[in-house]
Amino acid sequence: MNIPTGERVAENISVAKVDVRKVISDLENKKFSGYISVTNNNGFGFEDGAIFFKLGNVIGSVHSFLSFDKSVYGDESATLFFNSFASKFGCFDVFKLTSEQMELIVTFNDKILFKSQNNQKLFDNYVKEYKASLVEKYIDKSSVGKDKYGLLKEIGLGNIGI
Repeated sequence: MNIPTGERVAENISVAKVDVRKVISDLENKKFSGYISVTNNNGFGFEDGAIFFKLGNVIGSVHSFLSFDKSVYGDESATLFFNSFASKFGCFDVFKLTSEQMELIVTFNDKILFKSQNNQKLFDNYVKEYKASLVEKYIDKSSVGKDKYGLLKEIGLGNIGI
């Protein structure tokens, strides 16, 4: 999914240092348009998540498991977003966009939109501690931790240099 970078208003902040609920509430109060992007690595490869705002309203979310080429969108991804913030091995950025840019994102990626979430219900998805079980619902656990060498070795070609 291609998202414009926009104006970076916060960069590379450790998820361990903040309460994401306060960050979201502050952005809502400021009538913020843009997104929070969070990245972590908890033994399942890198995860990237984003939650989108338009004029202070939380409108959607996406969460990607980069090592598995798998993404989850909308309502289903909200808990995964909070799960990433519960990780102690992640960081986040905040990007400001115009309302018009947010409208374009939604137009071309309507699957990110929340169907049943709203600003009040969003925090029902809050996760206090990272839960691997949330991730395991979406990925093939048998391929966790396998790099190119491990995959080649598994099929009997481990002596080939990459």
